[in-house]
Amino acid sequence: MNAPGEQLLIKLWETIADKGIGSLLKPWQKQREGKAEIEVKRQELLMLAQVEADVASIRSGQMKLLPDGTLSEIKTLGLEDNLLLPHVAKVANQNIITDAIRKEINLSKTIVYAENELIDDSQAPSAEQVTDDWLFRWKEFASKVSEDKIQQLWAKVLAGEVKHPGTTSYRLLDFIDKLSKSEIEDISKIFSFVMTNNNLILRGVGNDTGYLVNNNFDKNFFQKMSELGIISQATAGVINITTELDFSKYDPYHFGYNGFVLCVKTTDKINDNKLSVLYYSLSTLGLELFTMAKIPSDQKYLESLANDFTSAGAISSLHTPDA
Repeated sequence: MNAPGEQLLIKLWETIADKGIGSLLKPWQKQREGKAEIEVKRQELLMLAQVEADVASIRSGQMKLLPDGTLSEIKTLGLEDNLLLPHVAKVANQNIITDAIRKEINLSKTIVYAENELIDDSQAPSAEQVTDDWLFRWKEFASKVSEDKIQQLWAKVLAGEVKHPGTTSYRLLDFIDKLSKSEIEDISKIFSFVMTNNNLILRGVGNDTGYLVNNNFDKNFFQKMSELGIISQATAGVINITTELDFSKYDPYHFGYNGFVLCVKTTDKINDNKLSVLYYSLSTLGLELFTMAKIPSDQKYLESLANDFTSAGAISSLHTPDA
């Protein structure tokens, strides 16, 4: 492997290999040295998808798994045959096997996604090790998930813990385990609004920014996220909580985001060199998840926010960190 994240990928497999996690993928590790990494991952995912389809046909009663590992079409039985104990026992045994296979597939796909999180990261691995207790709890949760978006979230969790062992709490694992797909989508959207240098969500200057209003990110939405545990109740429960930008101390203000920097300068149109902005803040749990998830910022939201600052009399500009 010649990828920037080669050392982290090695650390990942050192972490999971002797714990019986990712056993379906382990034989592929030798082939990674002779093939392009992306091609190996593509083949892995294609084969896992085929196994998923086979398992679905077994669970639906269309096919059965033979002792030699091959599939056979199930012949239709009469009602009285279906209720005989030998047939019931066979069905129960098939369900146990297919459930175990499903969990292995889920884990394997999640590990492939975790590799994708690490492959371009040139950070040196930590000398600390992921604890067995943490790893087996992660395995228990991740093995239950078949939805891609949630698998990718569990992959981020594993990748983050491999990079910085001991930083992902059990409380966060328990929290993610209870999230639905729609809740993850809502949380991802919220994280696209968060400033990285102070973990605030600017709602606007004076009033909510047009982007939030026009896309149904209203106070009820943020209150729901507060009840979920992502937004601090101290800010979500207040109608208009504000912070003051004092340009006599900082001019310009630089607001950092994932992929962008919003620069705001004062003008003689701003009274006393001060400007109030509305905001929400992340909860402790929300901050832990935000740091791990690394969601790209929403450019349209930032453009709308920049227009708010301009309308309030400031000079604002949006650019990438390297610009």
